[in-house]
Amino acid sequence: MKTAKRFAMLAGLALALMAVLSFTGCNGKGGSAKAAPESDFEFKLSDDGTFIELTEYKGNAEHLVIPETIQGVPVEVIDGFYQNKKIKSVVIPSSAKVIHNSAFLYCESLEKVTLPEGLFCIEGHAFSNTGLTSVTLPKSLEYLMAAFNECDKLAEINIPDDAAFLVKNATEVAVFLSEEKGWDDEAIARSGEEIFSGSKINESVALQKKLREIKCINTEALTYYPKAKEKYSRWY
Repeated sequence: MKTAKRFAMLAGLALALMAVLSFTGCNGKGGSAKAAPESDFEFKLSDDGTFIELTEYKGNAEHLVIPETIQGVPVEVIDGFYQNKKIKSVVIPSSAKVIHNSAFLYCESLEKVTLPEGLFCIEGHAFSNTGLTSVTLPKSLEYLMAAFNECDKLAEINIPDDAAFLVKNATEVAVFLSEEKGWDDEAIARSGEEIFSGSKINESVALQKKLREIKCINTEALTYYPKAKEKYSRWY
């Protein structure tokens, strides 16, 4: 009899534990967070049918995980969150390649963004005027525009020394702007600094020194740059 009671008690505890784990996994506090439902998004399919571009977020999540696929097609272009007042954190999916201009502009409650490896472009004002406090850029990033300006709480930026946009493109873009457009070194350096202008991090002397040393280009200038236009054409 005692054995039966003990077994029943253990079984009950196991069920309770499973319920707790299930609950925490779904709400993002104790396990992998669940991606938002596809119905929360307006989107469009690329002309060749190979990727999705998000155009509007209709959900109410504070802590948002963007799905990697919609209707089985990879989500490669992120947009449509302009002036969202509810989102506090967002996980960009590993499928993403481009975060469009002003995608999260004026999302004043947004404090945290997780950027994936594989992302290669963050356009101008993508996260401007948000509540971000810290950002880690992926090594895969090739083009970075003035994406974090006017973020007055942004106090920490993690830039990998071997990030593609710092090493692969910055020098050749600087040469192009100098030789083809007549930009001098001061103009090129100033362009890089505009990436974080108006943000708390922009006050960092160490960051400014690093930007100058690596000629980190604010790639608004890439509207002039033929190689960038060629690479971007898939997403425009």
